[in-house]
Amino acid sequence: MNQLSGRTLPRADDGSVPELTPPASELGHLGKEENQSMSNSFIQSFAAITMVGVAFLLFLAIRAYMAAASERRMRSMLERVGIDPIIVASGDTTKIIKEIRQRCRTCSTEAVCERWLCGEEQGGNDFCPNANVFATLREMPRADSA
Repeated sequence: MNQLSGRTLPRADDGSVPELTPPASELGHLGKEENQSMSNSFIQSFAAITMVGVAFLLFLAIRAYMAAASERRMRSMLERVGIDPIIVASGDTTKIIKEIRQRCRTCSTEAVCERWLCGEEQGGNDFCPNANVFATLREMPRADSA
């Protein structure tokens, strides 16, 4: 008997090694298992890609929501501290407003800001990272007085 891959191969009476091909009925069965395995792999891959896509879309939706909320807070803050909201569209302050907007988007005091804007917090807007910029902008002439 010969050793091949850890298995002992029987020899025929004439000393030759018999052919080890499985019967055709077994081959058909193996093909179905392989097809099923490939089908499962395809379904799993498709599900994984779909989940990644959905997660990405949720991420984008949350970012858009947060940006809109930040923009709303920024405009409300401008009005609350007495700055003309039209200044946001003014060409003279575009860079300043862009910086204000960026600070609002990364602000860690959003909850305090929301309460202050609703009148639930007392005092000034010292908690706001843009408080000094707002004070400077408040000194600029209003659009309707020019």
